[in-house]
Amino acid sequence: MASEKITVTVPAEVLGPVRESAGGNLSAYVTRALRAQLVHEAMDTLAEDLEANPDFQLAHDEWLADMQAEQTQISQSHRGGAAA
Repeated sequence: MASEKITVTVPAEVLGPVRESAGGNLSAYVTRALRAQLVHEAMDTLAEDLEANPDFQLAHDEWLADMQAEQTQISQSHRGGAAA
């Protein structure tokens, strides 16, 4: 996977605990957090679509299962300390 270097500004009171939790690999930690946020937003969008159209659920059960599996993988990766 190709990577890009970026610059972000984070409040010091947030960055300190994040650095501690990252276990020396801030890039992997931030990547997991960003992926988790994307999955969260996708699941929110799906929930809104389901609410608007109950038949939509039948067509997207597999997609939802994939999103849940991705979230589980992100969580396991974080606990194991593996780079994302």
